[in-house]
Amino acid sequence: MPIYEYHCSDCDKDFDVLLAHSEVAAECKLCGGENIKRKFSRFSTRTDSYTASDLSSVKSSSSCAGCSSSSCATCRG
Repeated sequence: MPIYEYHCSDCDKDFDVLLAHSEVAAECKLCGGENIKRKFSRFSTRTDSYTASDLSSVKSSSSCAGCSSSSCATCRG
């Protein structure tokens, strides 16, 4: 289940809620206010060999140090 970030206009605070994809938060978990709006959230991913920040340097190189192939989906070489 993903964590969604919300902003409450009643208490002017941000909070996050663990929800199923079909669920929607109905009230602020801090003050109980109903004047909430879902925020655009940043995310991060991690694989066995790379973090998201590592991939930006891999894409700019001509070969992929993480595999023996000269062409793969990760490095787009």
